[in-house]
Amino acid sequence: MLEEAASYYSQLALELLCCISYADFIRKVVWLLIQEQERAGQYLKQASLEKLLEIVKWKLMGETTQVLIQKQKSESRDTATYQDLLS
Repeated sequence: MLEEAASYYSQLALELLCCISYADFIRKVVWLLIQEQERAGQYLKQASLEKLLEIVKWKLMGETTQVLIQKQKSESRDTATYQDLLS
């Protein structure tokens, strides 16, 4: 089960990173963690639930850290450039 979850969330992270903004990605990660905790918490023991949530966090945030940083910087530059154009 943990391997399947790791694979699923790894693929999902890649799909989301290409399609949504940094801020939306963070909001989506928080929502996914809450959903997974509620869903898995109904049938997993606490120790297994904690392992699962750690994997989900790692796949969504840990493995994507460098891409997230670049995405945030890029979006910040784009916003600054747009604001300069308006001035």
